[in-house]
Amino acid sequence: MAKISIIVPCFKVEKYIDRCMESIVSQTLKDIEIILVDDLSPDNTPNKCDEWARKDSRINVVHKKVNEGLGFARNTGLQYAHGEYVAFLDSDDWFERDMMERLYNECIKENLDVIYSEFNVDEYPGYRVVLRPEHLYVGKDEIEQLRLDIVGAEPSYISGVKFQCSACKGLYRKELIDKYKLRFLSEREYISEDSIFNLNALYFAEKVKTVPWQFYHYCLNNASLTHTYRPDRWEKLLKMLDVMETSVKISNKKELRLRLARTAILYSMSAIMNEIRNPESTKNQALDGIKAICNNEKLCAFMKDYPIHRLPLKWIVFALALKLKFSRLLYKILGGGKKLRFKYVLSLMPPISWYLAIKERINDRKLYQKRVSYLPQIRKMITSDTSIISSNCFAGRIMQDLDMQYNSPTLGLYFFADDYMEFLSNLKYYLTEAKLVFLDKSRHPLANERRAKWLHWYPIGLLGGKVEIQFLHYHTEHEAADKWYRRAQRVNFDKLLVIGMEQNLTTLDHIKFFDTLTFKDKIFFSSKNLHELKSNCYIDVFTEQGEVGDPYRCADVFYKELIKRKIQ
Repeated sequence: MAKISIIVPCFKVEKYIDRCMESIVSQTLKDIEIILVDDLSPDNTPNKCDEWARKDSRINVVHKKVNEGLGFARNTGLQYAHGEYVAFLDSDDWFERDMMERLYNECIKENLDVIYSEFNVDEYPGYRVVLRPEHLYVGKDEIEQLRLDIVGAEPSYISGVKFQCSACKGLYRKELIDKYKLRFLSEREYISEDSIFNLNALYFAEKVKTVPWQFYHYCLNNASLTHTYRPDRWEKLLKMLDVMETSVKISNKKELRLRLARTAILYSMSAIMNEIRNPESTKNQALDGIKAICNNEKLCAFMKDYPIHRLPLKWIVFALALKLKFSRLLYKILGGGKKLRFKYVLSLMPPISWYLAIKERINDRKLYQKRVSYLPQIRKMITSDTSIISSNCFAGRIMQDLDMQYNSPTLGLYFFADDYMEFLSNLKYYLTEAKLVFLDKSRHPLANERRAKWLHWYPIGLLGGKVEIQFLHYHTEHEAADKWYRRAQRVNFDKLLVIGMEQNLTTLDHIKFFDTLTFKDKIFFSSKNLHELKSNCYIDVFTEQGEVGDPYRCADVFYKELIKRKIQ
């Protein structure tokens, strides 16, 4: 068995195939098999493939009898692959000489199912690649975060793409592909067949790694699939959104929807640019195409409640113009007609900022109206001498609504589940004796990603050498420490209300552990129906998303459940 099977679909690449093949046969890892799939190419590509096979016994050429496209050509290659791992290479691109060896060695060392390296576009100075840091993802929860990054970026992320997951950037364990019958969709039906393949592969994977090694040289030739005008682009982009929304198995449905909405904005930009670059259309025809995109029912549904104000500045104008269906402005923003002057874009900022600020105030008012009816009963249950301990900002929400003194330090911050359980297991020590120091970065990769992408830096504390605290709504370490110690002194240990929420990497073991804690008044809000756990409060509206909602936006839901439980 070869260590790696390299699958190369070939179609109309007589100009590029030799460069591609030179990069494969000269790999420092020699124990490889090379499968060239001739997709019924009408040029001299089939002959060149046969010539290479005569030169090197590791090369197997498969001549297809029907032209089916890139995705299905890769599937054909998989039928002939017998290696321990599989790599994919597009025939107009090429590998660095040590790519296979270094990636294979990493897979063996870490026992990986999948590894991803990065593109190299050094030959194209106008392009750049945002390198993803080296990281090992172990288990379903961590890998799901990577899968969400493939689906799309969060609102505040600087780019519209969080993780570009080309199948060509890495290696896949062949056993995983065979066991779960993983195959590519056709790019003739879907705009990004790689994404679905990777989302499915990662769903079944147990260990995955990303490395920032730029091994894969991507050829930006104008005839490639991704760089030409396509009249059916918008239709295929919409189809891709449908598949990701209905077929991709993600437990956090709310986050999936948010990521899909950001991708829908990106796709609409691609579709509008496609209309503008159509060589056969007039300006009015392009504007008609842009109007049709803006009026699409699915896009409108994604845009309806999308938090545009959280987008990076350069995206806000586009997203707002998209939501308000300003087709002429969209035409100008994306380069149609005369170049849009930057000063003109800046002139739009004040009214847009006012619009977003007013909208935010209106939304806050609506949320308050939803929870105000519960406040009289909540006020009777939670008196001014109660100290509320919570895993996130919900304690702050309650104290603000009840106009209470902050007699607990657990507000304006959040804990990851491991840290919160440790904190609760020795609460008095952590509130009265433990020292708080600050860290440059978190031990939780998700925390570091959040702090990097959100709109402000915030302190990360370490309490008693064990409990990590994410001081989300604090501006300096001094502020975080001062308020923590001051408020911790006010805690009334004789009257505690301890609240947990299924967020921030909570597992079933955490929920069970919470139930064993000896606090008199405790409640754990979750999306799981665990009736055998007395403290667990199952909220069925969150079942699909796999965790409970935002403590501020969903406060009315939590208030309702608190009243049902009659916490005293």
